[in-house]
Amino acid sequence: MRNIKLVVEYDGTDYHGFAIQAGLRTVQGELESAVAKVTGSRTRVVGSGRTDAGAHALAQVVSFLTDSRLTPVELRRALNANLPPDVVVKDVEEVGEGFHARRSARRRHYRYCLWNAELPSVFARRYRYHVAEALDVAAMNRAAAALVGTRDFACFTYGAARFLAAGRRRTTVRTIFSAEWNGEPPEVEFDVVGTAFLPHMIRNMVGSMLRVGLGKVSPEDFRQLVERADPQLSTAKVPAHGLTLVAVEY
Repeated sequence: MRNIKLVVEYDGTDYHGFAIQAGLRTVQGELESAVAKVTGSRTRVVGSGRTDAGAHALAQVVSFLTDSRLTPVELRRALNANLPPDVVVKDVEEVGEGFHARRSARRRHYRYCLWNAELPSVFARRYRYHVAEALDVAAMNRAAAALVGTRDFACFTYGAARFLAAGRRRTTVRTIFSAEWNGEPPEVEFDVVGTAFLPHMIRNMVGSMLRVGLGKVSPEDFRQLVERADPQLSTAKVPAHGLTLVAVEY
């Protein structure tokens, strides 16, 4: 069997997330359907991470096993011919048998995009969360610095107990290498790089930092909330359509 690695771009607006769910349209489901048509056999494809319903990806990494003899170029052409227009395979590579899209990943880079202006943008509405009130981006950046490091991030995930109960080896400890706000209104973006992220963790981080940007919480108070793992940090979730998986490092 050959081990195939894909780099996939998708607009997640019309999907119920990456991971397969019975009776719902998902990115993983579309990929597995295309792989089955191209190779003649059904196989499970594995993603580097599960993006939420409505979230997007510039470079989701996927791997699967196949006995197809099609070359990487032929696979890319055939897969794209069988995928909907909102999912595109950008690259195909045959990799060693030890490669696994999720378990082999070392760092994941996500970006959350805002449209910070009084009026919304028709053209940005699918990819940027509209915040009408003026934001103090510098204060949000000072708050973001409190996120860097290795700690238990359960406070940013509502229902962390259920997450832990779902697998014996699961943990809510993560390492964040960088967290930074960039840009100027109307286009403001939060870039975060970490080992991995808990369900809704980034969206809760962004929502909590927006309270800083709106002057409701100071950067210092935000840092204290993070340090004491305050559960209120898991109740500030922003919509998924502003979130994009930018890159995965191996």
